[in-house]
This record gives sequence, C-alpha cells and structure tokens, in this order.
Amino acid sequence: MTKTMRTMMAKTMRTMMTKTMRTGGRSVRSTMRCFSSLGLALLVAGTVGALGCHGDRPHGPPQGSLGGLCYEDGTCDEGLACNDDGHCVRADSCEGVDCSGHGTCEVQDGAAQCQCESGYHADGLSCIENEDQTPPVISDFQAKAVGSALIEVTWMTDEAATSQVDYGEGATDRTMGDDELVTDHRVVLSGLATETTYQVRARSADEWGNEAVTDATDVSTNGIDALLVRTGHPIMFIDDQVLAQVQQKTDDLASFHDRVLSHYMADTDDPLDTLTIRQAMDQVTGYDPRNVAPYYAMDGHLNQDPLAKAYGKQLVLSLIEREMTFANGDEEVRTSLFALGFLYDWLYDELDDSLRARVRSRIVDTLDFIQENRSRLLDPNFDLHNRLANVCALLGLLPLFHDIQADGADVVARYMAWLNVIVDNFRRYILPDQAWATEGGMNEMGWAYAASYSGLEPYLAWDFAVDEEPWLSDWQGDFFYGFLYGMRNDKIHWDAKHWDTFPYWGDVWNTQYYVPFQPNLVGLAASGMFYDNDVAKWFYTQALPVSSTYMAMTDLLYRDFGPDAGTSPESVSLPMSRLFPHSGYVLMRDRWDDLNANTLMAFRSGSFYAFNHNHRDMNAFTIFYKGPLAIDSGGYNVCGQWGSSHWWNYYTRTVAHNSMLVYDPNEVFKHGSTVLANDGGQKMFEISSPHLEDMLPGGANHLDGVLRYEDGGDYAYVLGDATKAYSADKLSLFQRSVAYVRNMSYDHPAMIIYDHVVATQADFAKAYLLHSIEEPTVDGDQVLIHIDTGDDPNDQGLLYQTTLLPEQHQLRVVGGSGQEFYVDDDGTGSPHNYIEDCTGTGYVPTERQKGAWRVEVQPTESSAEDFFLHVLSIADEADHSDPVEATLVQSAHLRGALLQDPDGTDSILVLFAEGNTDLADSLSLPTGQTFAHILVVGLDPNTHYSLDLDLGHDQLTLTRDDSGTLLASDQGTLYEQVQ
Repeated sequence: MTKTMRTMMAKTMRTMMTKTMRTGGRSVRSTMRCFSSLGLALLVAGTVGALGCHGDRPHGPPQGSLGGLCYEDGTCDEGLACNDDGHCVRADSCEGVDCSGHGTCEVQDGAAQCQCESGYHADGLSCIENEDQTPPVISDFQAKAVGSALIEVTWMTDEAATSQVDYGEGATDRTMGDDELVTDHRVVLSGLATETTYQVRARSADEWGNEAVTDATDVSTNGIDALLVRTGHPIMFIDDQVLAQVQQKTDDLASFHDRVLSHYMADTDDPLDTLTIRQAMDQVTGYDPRNVAPYYAMDGHLNQDPLAKAYGKQLVLSLIEREMTFANGDEEVRTSLFALGFLYDWLYDELDDSLRARVRSRIVDTLDFIQENRSRLLDPNFDLHNRLANVCALLGLLPLFHDIQADGADVVARYMAWLNVIVDNFRRYILPDQAWATEGGMNEMGWAYAASYSGLEPYLAWDFAVDEEPWLSDWQGDFFYGFLYGMRNDKIHWDAKHWDTFPYWGDVWNTQYYVPFQPNLVGLAASGMFYDNDVAKWFYTQALPVSSTYMAMTDLLYRDFGPDAGTSPESVSLPMSRLFPHSGYVLMRDRWDDLNANTLMAFRSGSFYAFNHNHRDMNAFTIFYKGPLAIDSGGYNVCGQWGSSHWWNYYTRTVAHNSMLVYDPNEVFKHGSTVLANDGGQKMFEISSPHLEDMLPGGANHLDGVLRYEDGGDYAYVLGDATKAYSADKLSLFQRSVAYVRNMSYDHPAMIIYDHVVATQADFAKAYLLHSIEEPTVDGDQVLIHIDTGDDPNDQGLLYQTTLLPEQHQLRVVGGSGQEFYVDDDGTGSPHNYIEDCTGTGYVPTERQKGAWRVEVQPTESSAEDFFLHVLSIADEADHSDPVEATLVQSAHLRGALLQDPDGTDSILVLFAEGNTDLADSLSLPTGQTFAHILVVGLDPNTHYSLDLDLGHDQLTLTRDDSGTLLASDQGTLYEQVQ
C-alpha cells in the first residue's frame, strides 16, 4: 500500500468513525417540561396548571437574571452570558454586546460570538488583547514540482503555526493547507495541470492569529512523463502488504479458484487445449471482457493456476487480434482496454516480450480508434458512458508506463499524450464533479446504475499504482450508506412474490443483489472497509447474500475480518434517516431491527440535473411497506429500452412520478426535432452532462434541491425546492415539505406532505400525483392502496392517503387497461397511452412494479397559488387496518393537521409555517381534541418563538418573539411535548 494511501486512510478512518457514531438531527423532546418556563398557559378541563412544574430553583449559588449584574458567565442564569458591561444577556443574542470595542458580534450556530480585530482574541463575549503580537518567522521556504502535476511546498517557523498555501495561475486565488499548529510545514498542491506555471506563497498564523506571509514565487509543474508509477507487477489494486494478507487466506483462495473453475473455465480443464480455450475467449471478447479478465488474472497470479494462466493468455490474444468495431455499440471496444491492462499487469510473467509489445501497441491503437470514430466517448463526463471509457483507458495505460520506453518514439509519444489526457480528465473534471455530486454517498442515478457509474476501480487502481495524490476520499467511504439506508426488505424469497431489495429510481432493470453490476456493489460495500467503518462491515457480512462472496476482487483482496464482524445500525443508534445533499435523496425509515416490518420513504429533490439514466422527478417520493405502495411507474426494458417512445414520453417524465404537474398547453417538449408529450412536468435541460460549474449555484443545471433536513428521532423533516426544474414561463414556485412521523399509525409512520405551488397563470392546471401497482380505492377524500407480500394472502400492506388541501378539489383516477401510461397531451393536444413498447422481459418483479394506476388531486377553482396537504399512513390488512385520523388546521401563515393514532396511543399536531414572516398567528383547534406533541416546521432557523396553547378554548397562538423561550432549530423546527 502506498504511503499516500496509508496517510489518507488514517485521516479518513478518523472521519468515518465520527460519522458512524453521529446520531443525526436534533430532538428537543423532554418528558417533564415546565410549561411556565415556555410561556405556555396550559388549560386542561378548565384548570390552569403546569404539569410537572414546581417552580423551585435548583440548589447552588444565586444566578443573575436577564439584565442583572454579573462578573463572569457562570453567575448568570442558564442561557445567559455576562457581557462587557457586567450584565447578563442572552447567549444567543448580540443585544448589548460590543466585544469590548475591538470586534463585532455575530450569532453563529445559535450562539453569540465575537469576531475580533487583528491583535485581539475572543474570550466569551469580549475581545481581549493578545499577549503575543509577534507573527511567526518563516524560514527555509521552498516550492518545487514533484510527480506529474504536484507542487510540494515546505517551510519552517520559529513557533507552532498553521500551514496554508495560496496558489493559482497568474494569481494566488486558491488555498490549500492545514490549521494544525506545527513548526515543520509541508503542503502538497494537487489538482493541477501538467506543464503549467503557478504562483505560490505560504502563510502561517500562530495561536494568537498573528500571521506571516511569504512572497509569491513561480513554479512550473512537470509533464506526465514524471508520473510516480510503482515498478514491478502487478501494481494495480495490490501491493506487498495486501499480497501477504491474501496469501494467508488459504480457504478463500481455494474457494475463489473453485468459483473461477466452475463459472469461467468450464470449456476445458486442460491448459494445453489451446484451440478450445481460444474459441471460448473469442466469445468472451464479444460481450464483456472487463468482468471476466480479473478472474483469470487473479487466479493465475495468486493461486499460480496454470489453467487460469492459459485462459488469460488466450484472452489477451483474442483481444489484440479482434477487429475493432462499434457495430455492436461501444461496450466491446472500451472494456477491451480494461481487460488488456489487467491481464498485462497481473499475468506479466506469462507474456513474453513480443506479446507485451503487441498489447502496448493495441492499447494505444484502440484509444486512437475511439478518438477517430467516437471522440466524445473519451470526454471527461462522470455520468455518461464516458466515465467507464476513461476508467478503462486509465487501467489500460498505467501498467505500461515503465515498459513503453522499449517501443518506438511514435508509440511513446502517443502513449504519453493519452496518459496525460486521461489523468487530466480525472484530476480536473471527473474527480471533483463526482465528489461533489455524490457527497454523503449517494449517486444521482439511484440504485440500479449507481454502482456501475461510481465503481471503485479507478480510485483503487490509482492509489495502489501511483505515489501521487490519493483519489479515495470521503464520498467513496460513505457510498455504502446509500445501500444501507435504501434496504427496503429482507433477503429475497425466491418462492414468494418477492420484490427487489432497493427502491426503483431512475432507469431500473432491477435492484436486487444479483444484478449484472453486482461485483461493483460488493466493491462499494467493501469500500467502507478502507475507512474502518464497523457498520459497513456489518452491512457487508450480514446484509449481502452469502453467494456474493468471491464475486468481486475486492472481497478477496481487502476483506480482513470474520463473518460476524461489524456493528449493526441499531446497536450504534444510527439515525433512521439520512440526507445525501447534492443527489438530493432523503431516505426515511422507522426501524433497523426488522427489515420486513420497516416502512421506507424515499424522497428526492436534487440540487442539479443530469440526463443519463435520470428522470424528471424532483420533489417526488416513493413508499414501501411489505411491497411497493407509492411507486415510480413505467418500465425500463419491460417497456422498451433507453430511448424508446415509452421512455421519452412517459417513463422518464414527471407524469410517471409522485410529484406535481403544472400544465401549460403551449409548452413544447422536444428531443432534437422530435416533439414529445406535454405532460405538464419538469423541463428538458440543454446541458445533458454537467460539470461542476454547471451544477453549482448559478450554473445552467443547478437546482435548489433540499433546503432543510432534520432527523429528530420521533420524526424526520425535509423541505425540497424543485422550482428550477420547471419552465420559468409556467411556474414560479414549487416547494414540498415532508414530515415523516414515526409510531403514529399503530407502530407504523404517518407522512404529511405539504406543497406550495405558484403558477405564472391561474389557468395552468395543477395536479398532485400518487402512483400505485394495484387499482386504488377512492372514498371521498381518501385513497386506499394495497400491496401483497405473496407469502400470505392476509399479509398485505396498506397505504391510506387523505387530502386536506386544497379544500375545493377533485380526485381523478387514471389507469387500467388502455390507460396504464396515459398522458393527456401527446404534444399535439391529443391524449395517448404509451404502451406500444411494453413487450416484457420475463423478470417478474420489474414487470409488476411498472404499475398501471395513478390518482391525481386537482384544485377545482383556478388560482395561480395553491396549497396541497396530504396525510399518508401505513396499516396492515389482517388487523390494525384503520387510517390515521387527520383534521385540517390552518391560519394565515400556518397550515397543518392534527393526527390521532388509530390505536389511541399517540397524537401530534403538525404545522407548516410560511417562512420569512413576522409570525403572530392564532388558529382554532378541533373542539375537544388534545394532542401529545406539536411539531412546527418551516420557521426561521435559530429564532425565538413563544407558544400559547389554550386547550380550554381550542386556540393556539405562535409568535416570533425575541424574548420567547422556544428556539427553533437550525433547520427551522420546533418539537415539543404537550401532555
């Protein structure tokens, strides 16, 4: 393992261990709250009282109240701090705080802080003159190019200080460094271009903030021929340390060989039967050499198996002698690069000098062939086929680095040019693009394609083969969380009406563990092991099917723990929801202990749009309990593949998802010159594959996405803004808030969905969508959806939906034979059912989950602005089958529902506030109904409120009040126990 990799892993392990134990959002529940301290006047049956409140002050020294005199913070009441004038002030308010006249007061993270001027430091709410006014002395400053595109900056200081380097092309406008206080400083600048001049200067500040800065100096990076590639073979994915560990796994090595023998070498067991082996390998090269080559290479090298070596050598010959063609698509050509590089590296000693030279020439020729015939395939896109083409090119080129000098000058020049292009593609585009888009661990393509487009291969290959900057970072270590939180059922029961393991999102052929890209899935789970994450170990050993073992090289190479290793999410109290901020997924569940009893709600509001395998589904949700209840409808492969009429006009469009339609009859949706259906949904973006500048705020593909998210234990809350996903000509606002309240429908959750939609014209019809597999039952304002597990006819999951807003609305049911994938406007004003491509694939779960029904909730009165409020609850068919009782409550700036659990064990008032208002609203409560908790969302973050609750008069008043004792969380929520 390389030094850079070991250093990175040590740092990331510390980060990941912290993340693993993080408990998530804020819960402010208190079972014994003194209501008088909250400013609550509680009237129960006409009697004024404060439950559990005795008014006694705690024992201890007297404390100063607000405005009282003090001499230090500890002499003020709780929540108060002593200011410069010796008076008790609120610790979260800058009122009366002047920071001793040497700074400015700011409220950050709910607390007042002094930002002091140079020469002063903060001490409570005061700025105190530094004892030390002398900046560090910098000596021995050096900046030099190392490797292919790195600059190493070193210097010394006479006292412990920070290490920061400012740099850039023509200006020092970027910064890299560390705030640790040291005297020996070293910063390596990465992400640079080869053969480029940068200005570089060093900065160091001591503990008092006194800073020293060097003059800027020019440094030119080296060319790609200076790349620090390890010598010897193999260099990709393994080093001496890993090899020694693998050699101790004798049982694993034997099992791996048996699998390779039975699955990939069934044609002959005679290493000398060259003709039979070659015929078999000619078949392999025609479909997927990438997934086959590692088995021969690893079995041949690690087990020294002569049969595997023979298959691997014949695969090399087949690949280099096969005609290059795109007649069957790009898969064969690009994956041949991966296979040749892997075989060259791992079976190096089995190939003579002549054959190695032929491989080197073939790899360079293949890249030239791609450039001449499909040049865009090697563009630096992280979300298209280009990513895999760049991965394959990288793995083909790296092992040749030291041998290439034996070839002619022309081959060397072409090789170095390609290596420079591919490495630069990763450094400048693919790595930063994907790290940002996949922050937190979830790819925007969901579960079917996520593993394929985010596989570990390039990062592991680079970090083992090259002694330069590491490419493994936080998002790869977090990636298993998307699969962990997305588990919607237990291991598959093949004899029952099973459903795939993960949600269907984007293009989906299936999402079970046994998918074609399954080796990547195992690799993603194994990636957690590089970060010593015990929950990742649990997921890998307990959640993945046993038959997955040895299907991926990562298992054999890197797993160094036993079958019972790891810690379950439940045992470390892992939060039951998680936000993946830029892909926009929020996964909300109500239990870890029994997957088959879990209710999984998946919500998505991405902060960018990318075309490939994605749908126009921002602010959409799905719900799974015992089966898919609220679904994404339509089919991939079962209703035509990528690019079919069904795919363009229904499956990828908003009409197929549980989101919102706003229909402008004059809107035109087009692909090229082809006019598509006008479903009233989200727009077509001009940039199909964005780079980071396109995804960041201000970029053409930027969406606001998730604005707020919180997991409070009893609830999860998310606010998504999909306004920019729609044409600005028809829509000026679409925000959706979701409150997922656990243990509110028997022991299941209730989900409250609140939509604020503003169209540019009042006559643009709006429609809230709810899709299902089975025909829904509609009774007044209530919809009922069933799903059958298949194990027991009485074991069915139920989803109830009650519409509370708009108050004047109609429910329209669309679906069934002839209207399965129905759109009102095919682009010419005529309706159409896009079922022509639905011939089926034979894979039963995908066939079932394409669905056939939807409910549309539409306002009956035309208005530019509308509010939608729906309460959804889970129940069971056999028993516990009643819906949550939901009653609408609202005022000018508050809308919500009072929910009563059908079994009478709990109740809650959920309110959605209209933000950015000087809230002072009173609303009437249902007569005679009480509630145990109140959840208010949409408030101004870190802001004080007072709440007056008069149950005797069925009245509630919520007021923004700087002197109020209720403080909204940093996500704008209040959650309080009432009785």
